[in-house]
Parts: sequence; structure tokens; C-alpha cells
Amino acid sequence: MRVIKEIIDYMNQTANQGIKVEAIAAKFGYSKFHFSREFKKITGISPNEYLAGIKIDKGILSMLHGESVINSQLEAGHASSGTFANTFSRHTGLSPREYAKQVNELYETVKHQETVDEDQDSLFFRNPNYPTVVAPYKLTVHVKVPDDFQGLIFSGMFLKPNPNHQPVMGRCRVKEFTYLFYHLPKGQYYPLACGIRKSQNPLHYFDLQKAMRACDGQFVTFPLEKNEEITIELREKKISDPPLIINLPNILSNGIKQQLARNKKAIKRKMSLKNRKVE
Repeated sequence: MRVIKEIIDYMNQTANQGIKVEAIAAKFGYSKFHFSREFKKITGISPNEYLAGIKIDKGILSMLHGESVINSQLEAGHASSGTFANTFSRHTGLSPREYAKQVNELYETVKHQETVDEDQDSLFFRNPNYPTVVAPYKLTVHVKVPDDFQGLIFSGMFLKPNPNHQPVMGRCRVKEFTYLFYHLPKGQYYPLACGIRKSQNPLHYFDLQKAMRACDGQFVTFPLEKNEEITIELREKKISDPPLIINLPNILSNGIKQQLARNKKAIKRKMSLKNRKVE
């Protein structure tokens, strides 16, 4: 499929106009079946998934530029507010209204994370929709980065190679880009990473289409049978990469809340042990 750039440009131009995969295939001289098969071979996802990602990204951009939720819904090409809200929440972890309200607060969270001290590095997030399954072995993911990179890198364990959903577990680092993953439910996971260079432009942290990424199709099956290590390389976005629509600032915010809750539990345990010794 030599015309992949033209196809993706066309999809970006028409996604919010209700364009169907059949129409895109026909425009470029393919049957729907052949087009879908070749498109997935190149991008890793189906044309329908790609179109859905473009539409959500358009909605996000519209809100970031100050548009109302209803205008953002229309910009994304959704006739139904319910469908837009459900799709948006599934991809970003927030409803459109919550997202619009929290942009400034979430931006401050990310900027703070860029300046963390050495011992506070490696903030981690666990998706509350999945159980923590204790197991003895860990996966170490090394993210190889360009020498001139300065910023934060989020690495997560995703259920699909297309990062259009919240990870089951994720970690954020700004220094040593090595990440530990463990206690994940049984299943197949794709280690993916997203790198954002330091910026004073809030849009760069919410609209991730220019963010660097590390994703090469590797997957790991949990539970592990031994400790394992893999390396993925951070690179610039390719034309064939699907839209990156995880809500990274919200994931980091939830990770901070989870960390505070863990710290409180640890303090309570210590106090309880002290009291027992005194008795």
C-alpha cells in the first residue's frame, strides 16, 4: 500500500464527516476487505479503530482550544452526545465535561512531575478496574532514548498494541528510563512508551500526536515464569502510527493520588506496630 500517507491524510480530513471504510477503500481503488487487511498490516490496527482515534483527538483538540463540549462533540463528528461521552470516557478516563474542567490542574501536575527529586522518581499508576495479582517475577522495560532528550517518559502495559485505552499499569520517569512491572492479572500485554519533551505549551501534554513513542509490537504474557527484561526504543512519530489518545496528565494525577493513599497505609501500619510494641 504505497499511498499510505495520502490515505491517512484523507482519513484525517474526513473522519469527522462520517466517512465509512468502504468509501475510503473505493476512493483509493481497493475492495473493503483488501484495504482493511493491508491497512492493519501497516498500522497495527483496523481502519475503523484509526478513524475512531482521529475523531476523539479532534474532540480533545477542540476542547483544548476553548470550545464547549457540544461544539467539540460536533467537531469530532459525533451526532449523539451520549456516544461521544462514552467513547471519550473510555479513551481518556474522564467525561468530556470533567476533562474540560481539569485541564489547568492536570497541566500543573505534569509540570510538577518534570521536576521531581531523585528518590521521588518513578511515579506509578495501577488501573483500578483490574485486580492486583501477587506473583514472584517482574518485567523490566528499558526505554532507549535519544541523547538530547529532556522531559518525561511514560511507559505502560496495554492490553492492545493500539494505545487508545488506559493501561493496566504505568510508570512515569524523568531520569533513568527503566521501568518495573509486576503483579498484573493473567493476560497478554504490550509494553508501550510515550515521551514528551519539556515545554511551556500545555497543548503538548494533552495532544500527544507529536509525542515520541516506543512501540514495536513486542508482547509479554503474565504471569511470568522468571524475571524478564526487554528494550524498546523511543522514536519520532511515523505517518502510519495510530493516534495516541491516552490522557497522560490524568493518569499521572491518579498515580499521585494512589501513591498518597499507599503512603498513608504504610504510616498506619508503622504506627500500629509501634503501639503493639509499647503494649
